[in-house]
Amino acid sequence: FPSHDTWYYVTRWVEYLQNTSKAEKGVSQLGWQEGGESFVVGDRRLYKDTIEYCPPSGALVTVAPAFHAAGDFHTWKDIINYFSTPGMEYRALAMFAAFGSPLQKFDPDIDGFIYNMYSQLGGAGKTTTIYAALSVAGHPKEQMIRKKDTDNFVFNRMGVVQNMLVGLDELTAKSAEDKYTLVYDVTDGKGKNRLRGSDNIERVNRITWSTSLITSSNNPLDQSVSAVSGNADAVLGRMLCVEAPHNYDMSGTEANAHFSPLMQNYGHAITPYMQYVLGHVDECNILANASLS
Repeated sequence: FPSHDTWYYVTRWVEYLQNTSKAEKGVSQLGWQEGGESFVVGDRRLYKDTIEYCPPSGALVTVAPAFHAAGDFHTWKDIINYFSTPGMEYRALAMFAAFGSPLQKFDPDIDGFIYNMYSQLGGAGKTTTIYAALSVAGHPKEQMIRKKDTDNFVFNRMGVVQNMLVGLDELTAKSAEDKYTLVYDVTDGKGKNRLRGSDNIERVNRITWSTSLITSSNNPLDQSVSAVSGNADAVLGRMLCVEAPHNYDMSGTEANAHFSPLMQNYGHAITPYMQYVLGHVDECNILANASLS
C-alpha cells in the first residue's frame, strides 16, 4: 500500500490541479457535440477555428485511437485521386460517403444508410475501396469491422462513432434473414433496448447513430432483403447497391503498390473538412432541406 507521504502528495497535487486547471469534458461518442458547436474525432474536439484535446471515455476509449492522422496528406491525396478517373464512379461514391456521413444529421428522416458494393468475382477492389473511404478519418484497417464480428458489435460500433462512416467487409456468409435484420436495424438508427439484469427495468439506451454503413458482398444486398420481406420498400429506400466493375487499368501488383500506402497515410482530410462544415452549419442545413424538397 502507498505510504502516508505518497497519499498526501497525490491528494495535494489533485487539489492543485482542481484549483488551477480547467476540467476536460470527456465524451463517449464521436461526431457532433454541444448542439452542433463542435465535432469529435478520436481524442480531438474540432471547432470551426480551434482544436482541443477531448479525453475519450466509456466504449470510446478502445475506438478513439483508430481516428488519428499519420503519414503525409499529399501522398494520401495522390492515392485517392485515382478514383477521379472515368469508370471509378462507384469507388468515388464510397469516398463521398465518408464526407457525407457527418452531414446526415441535417436530414431528420435518415438515421442509417447502407452503401453495398457487390461482385461475384474477386479482384473488384471492394475491400480496398472501403479502406480508402475509412482513411478519410483514420487508420483504415483499425476501423474496419470484420465478417466474424457479431451484429451486436456492429451496432455498438455505430453507436460509438455516431456520425462517422462505418465499414463492414463481406456480408456474403450471412443468411438472408441475418442480412435483413442487419439492414433493418442499421437503418433504424438505434441499438436494441435491454432490461437491466434480472429486474424488469429498462436500461438507458445510448446506442444511437446518424451515419452510413459501407459494406461488400458477392450478391446485391437488396435481393436478400426482398427475399425475406416482400414489403421492404421503407428499408430499401435507405440502401444503395452498386455492382463493382472489374475496370482497373492496372494489374493486381500495380494496384497493391498504389493503394497499400494507405496504411501509412491517412486521417488528414477529416479535420479541415469538418472545420469548414462547422463554420457553415446554416448553409449545410439549407442545402439539406433544399435536397429534400
